Amino acid sequence: MYSCFFQLMIMVANYISTLEGDKLKLKAQVKRLCAENNWLRESLTESQQLLQEAEVSLGKLKVEKEHAEFLKTQHEDSRASMEYSPYDAEEQIDPKEGTVHPIA
Repeated sequence: MYSCFFQLMIMVANYISTLEGDKLKLKAQVKRLCAENNWLRESLTESQQLLQEAEVSLGKLKVEKEHAEFLKTQHEDSRASMEYSPYDAEEQIDPKEGTVHPIA
């Protein structure tokens, strides 16, 4: 009867030892996952910051492009007004040659 009791105690001790080992493994895994989670959060924060900076830069470039296009149209309009004078509708200045041609 005592041998069965001792065998049962040994089995219970082995089982408890296995559970404690599993518990330590799970604690280590939780620790690794927490560290990985923190790293991912930091990485996400950095990526969001880079995205925000890129969006600001893109906005500035769009404004600069619109301004450049506006200046281009203004320049073209001023060149067109120089080529044709409403005061002298019978003549037109050729900008390439710099000569005056009568309008037919």
